[in-house]
Amino acid sequence: MALTAGHVLPPYRVTAHNGALHSDNKIHDNEVAKQYGFAGGLVPGVTVHAYMCRPPAETFGREWVAHGTISTRFLKPFYEGEMVTVEATVAAATAHGPVLNLRALNDAGEVCATGSATLPARPVEAPTLTDFPAAPLPSIRPFATRGALEAIDILGTHTQPARPGAIE
Repeated sequence: MALTAGHVLPPYRVTAHNGALHSDNKIHDNEVAKQYGFAGGLVPGVTVHAYMCRPPAETFGREWVAHGTISTRFLKPFYEGEMVTVEATVAAATAHGPVLNLRALNDAGEVCATGSATLPARPVEAPTLTDFPAAPLPSIRPFATRGALEAIDILGTHTQPARPGAIE
């Protein structure tokens, strides 16, 4: 299929799932999120990001999974059980390949996330771990306030050795 600017891809629909109800990040907990004015626990951004990966993966195939790019921006939360509709439109055909504009909409048709995805002609060189400074995790997790987070230069590095069979 030729991807030309303005081409609209079939929408991807999925029911939102909050798999982080018992996470340390309590904004995913229904009661805590309601205390902050939300309708319930927020579906994690990483989950919404994954939903938005479906159209580029279906459009570009394994090559995109291997070395494609995507960026997402979250505007409004999704909640457990909501229908997520991901729309994808070809924005441009560049020298680096087509660019897909992405939108994730909730049941009310509100745009909750936006993004763009590309399939570069050549894989982008991945950063090396030495590009990112490491620091020990704090012994006590600070309460997330603007002042507390501004005072921290590096949040901390979680390390876990990777070995075959280590992850169940």
